[in-house]
Amino acid sequence: MGSKYVEATRLQAATGNIDRALPLLEEAVALDSTFAMAWRRIAVILTNDGSQPDRARAAAAMAMRFRDRLSDEERAFTEAYYYTRGPEPDLTKALAAYEELLRRDSLNGTALNNMAVAYFTLRRYGDAASVLRRSLNATSVTGNNYLNLTYALATLGDSIAADSAAARFAGLMPDHADQGWKRALQAATRGNFDSVAAEARAMVRAPRYRGQLSIAHNILFDVAARRGRPREALSQIVATRQAMLANASAVTMAATADSAFVAVYWDGNASEARSLLRRATVPATVAAVAPSARAWDGVLRTAALAEDTASARVALAGYLRDQSSFSDIRIHDDAMANAMVAIAAKRFDEGIAQLRVAIAQRASPDNVEALLMAMSHERAGRADSAIVWLQRAITTPSELGFTGGMIQPIAKRRLAELLDAKGDLRGALRYYEAFLADWTNPEPAQTAAVRTVKARVAELRAKLTPG
Repeated sequence: MGSKYVEATRLQAATGNIDRALPLLEEAVALDSTFAMAWRRIAVILTNDGSQPDRARAAAAMAMRFRDRLSDEERAFTEAYYYTRGPEPDLTKALAAYEELLRRDSLNGTALNNMAVAYFTLRRYGDAASVLRRSLNATSVTGNNYLNLTYALATLGDSIAADSAAARFAGLMPDHADQGWKRALQAATRGNFDSVAAEARAMVRAPRYRGQLSIAHNILFDVAARRGRPREALSQIVATRQAMLANASAVTMAATADSAFVAVYWDGNASEARSLLRRATVPATVAAVAPSARAWDGVLRTAALAEDTASARVALAGYLRDQSSFSDIRIHDDAMANAMVAIAAKRFDEGIAQLRVAIAQRASPDNVEALLMAMSHERAGRADSAIVWLQRAITTPSELGFTGGMIQPIAKRRLAELLDAKGDLRGALRYYEAFLADWTNPEPAQTAAVRTVKARVAELRAKLTPG
């Protein structure tokens, strides 16, 4: 029992191979159902894999249930993880537990790494990098410490520091399963998205563990979206869903909501988006999907863009019923859901107020929040405020594989158009050119937009060239 746990821990720390570690842990809890630390590590692995969120939360709850059998340190770890990823998330309690651990042992590598993960959720990337740097001096340092430090520094855009952390990781653990992901992060920090895509494709061809497939497909989604290839990006998101979700109906619901987003966001076809959202939320489809896997967030986001009040209300009710109690930061997620319903109904000031509540829960807005703020202000007739928020959507740190590639290029184009309308020709030219630098290989359906921007760039250059 204990030996299986020790071996699983060693495998995960040294190689990152969670697929080999998980069966050993399952054997350990089969022999002793009260083995709290084994339950906790099962919860960690299943959460990171992403395919079985209900089972991951149940494992965290089992660890919490038997925590009285643990040492003070182990109990603190168990409670901290429960409040991070268990059935009752509360990041304030989780951070307090990690701080208590660090008062006893200031160089506890696991506590420092897990504290950094909580900081990622709060978008406190500088704080995450700070504690991860400390963690490298710990005797219990693992590959996750190095990978997460590279991730934090890459998100902050610090390529020199990211390369330094990555080099130490490669030197100490050259066979670690996440070396490819680390190299993708380094390439993204330098803006070399050909190399990013090559690393992700290599992970797809030969994943070192099952969850790595979803990581790789998310990265390929980011790159495709950044280059003006929404349907290629959509195919990568569908592949991510297939890797993470065992239920075909869950994949279908999510993919239909994603297709609706492409229709309204990239193609400007709100009518098609609304039709797709109706299909995604058909009661029979929803009933066939586990509550935690229902794509309510995707439906809400697209309904806001498409001004589809009916779908937004259905999704809000579904989110509150199925998922709100599991939110990492419930005030944030509830406010975002309410904001998207208000925006869908064209109650833009109400939507902006709810967005402000959501944004206040973290250190900074993400790309989606900034875009929704910009869109709401523009639709309410406040172009100057829209310009400010579009600039934030472009400059806010973006984690590789998430929303940066999807949001930033189109935000640049819209910012250029608003500056152009305002008469700021130099500002407009700057952002038109930035958009074209992103969309280097657009799909056929997007080439007309690129031609229009290129023509306007030529006009602006002629106007702004002396003589």
